[in-house]
Amino acid sequence: MRALVFESPLTMVCREVARPAPAAGEALVRVRYAGICGSEIHAYHGQHAKRVPPAIMGHEVAGVVEALGAGVTGPAPGTRVVVLPQKSCGACHWCTHGQPNLCDRKVMLGEPAWSGGYGEFFATPAGLLHPVADRVADDVATLVEPLAVAVHAVRRAGVGLGDRVLVMGAGAIGLMTVLAARAAGAGTVLATDLFDFNLERARGLGATHTLNARAGGLPERARELGDGRGLDAVFLAADAPGLFDQAVRSTRKQGTITLIAMFPDPRTVDLQTPKAMEHVVRGSLTFTPDDFRVALGLIEAHAATVAACITHRFGLAEGAEAFRLADRRGEDLVRVVLRP
Repeated sequence: MRALVFESPLTMVCREVARPAPAAGEALVRVRYAGICGSEIHAYHGQHAKRVPPAIMGHEVAGVVEALGAGVTGPAPGTRVVVLPQKSCGACHWCTHGQPNLCDRKVMLGEPAWSGGYGEFFATPAGLLHPVADRVADDVATLVEPLAVAVHAVRRAGVGLGDRVLVMGAGAIGLMTVLAARAAGAGTVLATDLFDFNLERARGLGATHTLNARAGGLPERARELGDGRGLDAVFLAADAPGLFDQAVRSTRKQGTITLIAMFPDPRTVDLQTPKAMEHVVRGSLTFTPDDFRVALGLIEAHAATVAACITHRFGLAEGAEAFRLADRRGEDLVRVVLRP
C-alpha cells in the first residue's frame, strides 16, 4: 500500500509499504481522510517525544472497515468509522481510575509502534472504532478527535451555564474549544487569533466576541467583558512567548487557566500574579472515551458548521507539500487533511 512516511525532521516521503493485517481483536480500516494536527507539526520539527521517525503518523482518521480479525463481530465491513486513537494498558492506576488518557503505557495512533492514518490502511483494536452518521462527511469526521481534546479541556475547567470564557488561538483546537465551551453553557466566549479568517470561523462556531491579537489590548477587553474582574475560564490553544502572562491578566480572581497547546520550549512566566489571585492552572491531555463519544455527538449535531474548518485537501503523493503548508499556517488555513 502507499503511505506517507515521516523519515526524518522536515522529511515526509510517499512510498510503498507493507499492508497491515488485522490480528485477533482488530479491524483493518481503509482510510478516507486523515488530518494534520499541530502535534504532528511538532513531530515534523523533531519536537515530539513519541512521534519520532520512522513512522506513519496520522491520528485524526475517518475511514471504512475493510476486514475483521479473529474474534471480532463488529463494526461490520463497509461501516464508516472514526477511531479513538489511543491504546491504554487497562491495568495501571490511571486506567483503573477512569483516566486512560494518563495511562503510563499509552500508545497513540501514528507512533512507530502503531502505524497511523497517513496510509491507505491501518489496523486497530476494533473496540476503538465508532460508527459515523451518514450526514457527517468523511473529511469532517476527522474533526471528532480534536473536538474530543476540546471537550476534555472544557470539562477539566468546569465550564458551566453562563460562564465567561477566553480561547486564545483559533486554530483547529481553539475553534473546537469555542464549540465545546458553548455546548457546555458558556454565555460569553472571546476568541483571539492572528488571522481574521480564523476569527470569522470562530464566530460561526459560537464565539460571541473576537479579537485580532495583533491589535493588542486583550487583558483590557477581557476585563471589560468580565464586569471589570476578568473572565472565568481561559484556554491556551496556542503557544507563543507572553501568552501565559496575557492569560493571567485576563482571568478573574479564582478563575481557571487551562493549557491545551503543546509547549515544547521552557520559558519564564509570572507566577506571583496567579498565586495572589488564587488562579487554578490546569493541564489538559487528550481525552477519555466519554469525551470522545460526546465529541462525536457534537460533530453529528453541527456537521454543516464545522465543515468550514476543513480548508485544504491533498492526496498522499502531495503529503510533503501539505506538511509544508500546514507548517507555514497561512492566512486562509485551519485544518489540512490527506486522502490516500
